[in-house]
Amino acid sequence: MDIVEQKIVLTELISKYLENKTSLETLQKFSWEMIEFFSDKKNKLPPYHDFEKELWYAIWQIQHLADEEHEKEGMTTKVLSEALDYLKSKKKIPEAFVGTRP
Repeated sequence: MDIVEQKIVLTELISKYLENKTSLETLQKFSWEMIEFFSDKKNKLPPYHDFEKELWYAIWQIQHLADEEHEKEGMTTKVLSEALDYLKSKKKIPEAFVGTRP
């Protein structure tokens, strides 16, 4: 799995979600696929990249906040918008935020 390519895919998916062009289910499916791939130690994992903190932070936020309840509250949009800024390097992710491989 090419993690650089997956960062691009995730960035596009979050952008589409924020533009109402894709669903929560699509985000959840992508995040589960990433978690499952990186959790399976049989897979030959790619080397760690500097941007992974932002990538994994976004994936974990999708796992915890991309649901109907948080969406109705506006939390999903707020958090994913910030995560997108981190992925695009528009903002620096705070040191206290956790974003690690499974």
